Amino acid sequence: MWQQILVLPYTHHFIRFLRWWQVQLNGFLHSTNMTPKDTFS
Repeated sequence: MWQQILVLPYTHHFIRFLRWWQVQLNGFLHSTNMTPKDTFS
């Protein structure tokens, strides 16, 4: 049980980091005029 309590905060920060990284990646793609629609269509 204590292992789950220890892991939860790290998971929360990891998800926040993933969302931040996704925002950075989206901003980079938009700045280079490469939107996901153009890439995957």
